[in-house]
Amino acid sequence: MKKQISLFVFSLLGLFSCKDSIDPIVNLPHSSNEPIISRSSIAGEENLPPQSTVLFYAKGALDIPSQVLTYSGTRWESSIPLSWNKNADTTSYTAIYPVYEDHTYSSSNLYANGYLEDILIAQDTLFQKQDIELSFKHLFSKLTFQAPLSIRQQIKEIRLTVPATVTNISLESGSFTTSSKEYTSVLSSNESGNYPFILPPLEKVELTLQLVMEHGTQTVPIAPYTFKSNHNYNCKLKTAVGIYTAEDLIAFSSLINKRSNNDSRTLDEFGEKVGNDTIFYLMNDIALTEEECKRLLPIGIHNTYGFNYTFEGNNYTISNFTVPDKSSNTAVQSLYSGLFGYIGSKGMVRNLHISHSSSVSNPTCSQTGILSGTNYGMILNCSVSHSSISAGNNHTASGLICANNAGFIVNCFTQDCQLKIAANTKGGGIAGNATGHILNCYTYNNTFATKSTAASGGIAGMSNINIPLYLSNCYVYHVNKYNYFGSIIGYARGASIENTFYNNGTTYYKTTNSSISNALKYSNNFQTNDTPITTLLNEWIDTTGKNNYPDIPFKKWEMDESNVPRFK
Repeated sequence: MKKQISLFVFSLLGLFSCKDSIDPIVNLPHSSNEPIISRSSIAGEENLPPQSTVLFYAKGALDIPSQVLTYSGTRWESSIPLSWNKNADTTSYTAIYPVYEDHTYSSSNLYANGYLEDILIAQDTLFQKQDIELSFKHLFSKLTFQAPLSIRQQIKEIRLTVPATVTNISLESGSFTTSSKEYTSVLSSNESGNYPFILPPLEKVELTLQLVMEHGTQTVPIAPYTFKSNHNYNCKLKTAVGIYTAEDLIAFSSLINKRSNNDSRTLDEFGEKVGNDTIFYLMNDIALTEEECKRLLPIGIHNTYGFNYTFEGNNYTISNFTVPDKSSNTAVQSLYSGLFGYIGSKGMVRNLHISHSSSVSNPTCSQTGILSGTNYGMILNCSVSHSSISAGNNHTASGLICANNAGFIVNCFTQDCQLKIAANTKGGGIAGNATGHILNCYTYNNTFATKSTAASGGIAGMSNINIPLYLSNCYVYHVNKYNYFGSIIGYARGASIENTFYNNGTTYYKTTNSSISNALKYSNNFQTNDTPITTLLNEWIDTTGKNNYPDIPFKKWEMDESNVPRFK
């Protein structure tokens, strides 16, 4: 299957400056009072072509306020006679290329094409009647980005923002002025893969590169760098590893589970080694089709091939996802299913969002979650929204974030989802069968359909009498009162629940040997005893959370524009 890569990053290690040398010129003899202005090269480049024009200024033994010169192929010629005078022994001159119609070099001319013009300038001081040999240099700097062949066809345009605009060039002095107004130059795709930008020479300037690709746009800040006049800086762009497309995600799921039959793809395409860990990156929002869902495997199918790496979602969203099931994909043979089947004790999934997704109506996998079937590692800063999940009779567990949690679920939320929990099944808005830790999470506006013999709850379905559940600093908002349902947890067995808040029903439906403290019902304006629950949630983070979990980066809370508690 052909590899598709959409975005890339670059390194400035490849920068180099061009030489300032001037190619040899030919001195032409003269025998009259008319000044000879002969050909000369641009530094490090070929001569200007015949019929090129420059705007010429001279002061001293040659007095020319402003005159257009045309290159004949051997010398520069003027439309009016030029002659030396006896008022001075020397003359200083400036020649600028190209020539604008109004003979001014203001920003309106310099940026007329949507980018800064490459301006050539020749300057010198010489004695009277000495041949004038125009030796041009580039007044500005040039920064060229070079794209590798593998991604050239996917580039739509490249934009470079410079926090300075050239406002004027003085013909007399050859100097220029700038303002602090930023300017963005845009270059469209080309087959060569070279994208040259002209920019004013500045010291320790911070640039911003925006890459517009077929499958998304990425903004990349460039660290402060000094650019010099008449220097060319080449920057080789390299492809960024990561998952960009649905095909990438499908290939990744097969490779993680060691099921791939395509030798052309490797896990190295999707991640990189960082210390003792390997981090895989999601680099785009991905909307899956029905056909693509049928080819997708749960990432980490069981404890033998569990996911024991880091999956960095980069706050992108996977949508239209259908939880893999044996009924639609014979390669799914595990009990655990979700986008991730089995997250091992060394695994982490972070900054990932799933929306408009679902399970099949009667899953054959007994532990089914939208994000994960089973988690022994950490799920951090993730969400599931506008999705639905079902559990069959006598299934073990079903949950929007995770069906069976024995690790950490932190800073996660579910919203506008539906859960259908069958008989003898554990189901929850965050986790179904819940042990381990569920910290600093919330569920908002989910609906539940649950059987009398099920254990279902707004956050968790049921905990395990022999393995503790620590459920802290969470809140639930749901509209209806449900039967056989606990607003925080369905059946609390051996659970430790603290600082939790709900607006309807009761904390739990059943409880055995559990410790429940500060589980409070709040009013419609998210207050309890005239105190906003956001205040109480943040106080827990600053006290209990900081003391008990010093290494976990808890998100603080605030009220959004609709006066709903959200993460900052």
